Amino acid sequence: MPPRTGWRFLPSAVSVVVIVLMAAEYFSPFADLDYTWQIRTGEEVVRTGDPRPRDAFSYTIAGRAVPEFEGLYGAGLWAVWSAFGYGGLKLLRVLLVAGPLLLVGLRLRREGVRWRGIALALAVLALVEARAWNLRPLYVSTIGLLLVSGRLHDQCTGRRPLPWWLPLLTLAWANLHPGVIMGQGLLAGAIGWEWLNARLRLNPPLDRPALWRLTLIGGLALVATFVTPDPVGRLLYPFSPEAHHPILQSIPEMRPLAVFALEPPFTAGLVYGVAALTAWTVVRRFRQYRLWEIALLAGLAWLGNRAFRGVLDWLPVMLTLAVPHLTRMLAAAAKS
Repeated sequence: MPPRTGWRFLPSAVSVVVIVLMAAEYFSPFADLDYTWQIRTGEEVVRTGDPRPRDAFSYTIAGRAVPEFEGLYGAGLWAVWSAFGYGGLKLLRVLLVAGPLLLVGLRLRREGVRWRGIALALAVLALVEARAWNLRPLYVSTIGLLLVSGRLHDQCTGRRPLPWWLPLLTLAWANLHPGVIMGQGLLAGAIGWEWLNARLRLNPPLDRPALWRLTLIGGLALVATFVTPDPVGRLLYPFSPEAHHPILQSIPEMRPLAVFALEPPFTAGLVYGVAALTAWTVVRRFRQYRLWEIALLAGLAWLGNRAFRGVLDWLPVMLTLAVPHLTRMLAAAAKS
C-alpha cells in the first residue's frame, strides 16, 4: 500500500488559513478605542520628553500624575499613526496578533513537534484568543514572555546558549509594558533554581560555564528591567487599590475565566482542557520540566483564572511547554 501523502500539504493549508485570518484582522474595524488615548499620550511623551506625562485629557484629574508605564509604546504608536495613518495602525495590529502565533509555532517546531501537532496547537490558540485580538500593548508582554522563557529553556537544556541581546529585549519590554514584572520573576526564578539544582540535581544540572552564562546574561537582563522612569512604582502598582477597584469587573476581559465557561463561543473549555493535559504532563514527566517552568505555569494559571486577559499569556506558554512533552508521551505509548 503506498504511503499516505495528504499530510504533505498540511503546512501549505495552515499557511493559507493563517493568511486568511491575518487578512481578516487587517480589514476588520478596531474592537475598541483604547488606541486613541494611547496615541495622544504618546504625543505628549514626545512633546514633553517625559515618558510619564501628567494627565492632559480630563477635568477630574487634570495635571495629576497617573500610573502610566507604557510611554515607549505610546510614542511608537503615535509615530506609526503620524507616518502611516490607519493603515499603519492596522498593520501593527496584525503584527502584534501574529507575533504569539508565530513564536508558538516556531518553538514547537524547534522541539520536534510535527505539523499536525503545531496546526492543532495554533488552532486552539487562535480560537481562544481571537475574541481579544486588537491593537493593544499587552501583546508586547506575551511576545517578551515567550522569547525569554524559550531562550531560558534552550540554555537550561543545552540546546542553545543564552544570547547577549537578551538584556536589550528586557530593556525594551520594561519600557513598553508593565507586564515585564512576569519577566523579572521568571529570570530571578530561573537563575535561583539552576544554582539550587546544581546541588539537588532534581533536573540534569548545568555545567559551570553554562551556569555562569545564565547568571551573567540573565542577571544583566534582570537589571535592565529596572532601567525605567519608576521601576519601584511599577512593581507596587499591582497591589494598589485602583488596580483592584470593583469597576474593573465591568470590563469583560477582567472577569474570571470561569465566567466564560457557559458563554458563547464556549472556548473557555479549550483552555481548561489544555490546562488538564498540561497538568498531566507535569505529573508524568515532573523531572523533565525545570522547576522554574512549573512555577511559571502555576503563576500564569492563577492570573489566567483570575481574569480572562491573563489567558493571553497563560495559553501560549502552556502550549509551548506542554505540547512537546505530550507528543513524546503519546509516541512512547504508541511504541509500547
